[in-house]
Amino acid sequence: MTINQIHRLAIRYHDDLNALGFSPQRHRGDLSSQGDSAVLCHAMWLCNELAHYNPDPTSIGQEASANRSLAIIQALLWAGGLYTLDDLKRHTP
Repeated sequence: MTINQIHRLAIRYHDDLNALGFSPQRHRGDLSSQGDSAVLCHAMWLCNELAHYNPDPTSIGQEASANRSLAIIQALLWAGGLYTLDDLKRHTP
């Protein structure tokens, strides 16, 4: 995925979580003991972080970092029960 595609997907996930009433909140430590709500709030915080930096389509390092962040966000959205793996595959061209 390009940096711009990743940027748009982060905004989409943020908006989806916002529509469900979640608030971005950074969590430190073990999220597995904090429940689905904490997982999804942390995913929203990560989306916020990813969506608010100015993407540079010429930066290979920035694109690699954005891809890693997107993978973490998608894993949290799956773990939090918001999307299935099939849903997430359809989101990623």
